[in-house]
Amino acid sequence: IVGIRAGICGPFSLAASLCPKEELLMGIMTDPEHVTNLLSKCCEVIQLYIDYLQGSCPGIVMFDSLIAPPLVRPEDYESIILPHHRSLIAYARTKGFPHQILISGGDTRPILNYLESTGATQLLLDYTISAQEASEVITSSTTVYRYNLDPLKLMTFPKDEIKTYVQRVLNQLPNRKSFILGTGILSADTPVENIAAVKEGLAAE
Repeated sequence: IVGIRAGICGPFSLAASLCPKEELLMGIMTDPEHVTNLLSKCCEVIQLYIDYLQGSCPGIVMFDSLIAPPLVRPEDYESIILPHHRSLIAYARTKGFPHQILISGGDTRPILNYLESTGATQLLLDYTISAQEASEVITSSTTVYRYNLDPLKLMTFPKDEIKTYVQRVLNQLPNRKSFILGTGILSADTPVENIAAVKEGLAAE
């Protein structure tokens, strides 16, 4: 039996689907109280979805990539968005989900200490930074991190280069027990044999 975790939209990304993204980002600076109220309403809806999922899967994966700098300044993430992430992750935990995962693509290093404080059991470090840089910024000893391989490389590199790329990434992650190796969104044009080459590169280690 394979447990399937459920994906949910994070509050900031949900808010961006309710109003133009530009207005939402400007509102952080011009009307933060309004943005905070909107995020609170979004959290109420997300909690209803978490209630619906209760008992059906081993964990929830909250996707909220719009929070990554430079779209949102670290100080604005801390004061406006972080409290909502904390509350949703805590809520999911009270509903019995053992895994509460928070995924944000992009370079999240400027807000990584805040992300670690959300209580999420897993965070993402994206391929926009090197594996070496990813291993150097981690401060939490209890959080698991997914490091993404570059999907463009997996689509375009020859198989042997993919294997070498995977092995280089692994060598730059000294504490592998803290990492899950993943990938950014793969194009449907990615050859299946290229994906198999990732597995072969892992097996070689």
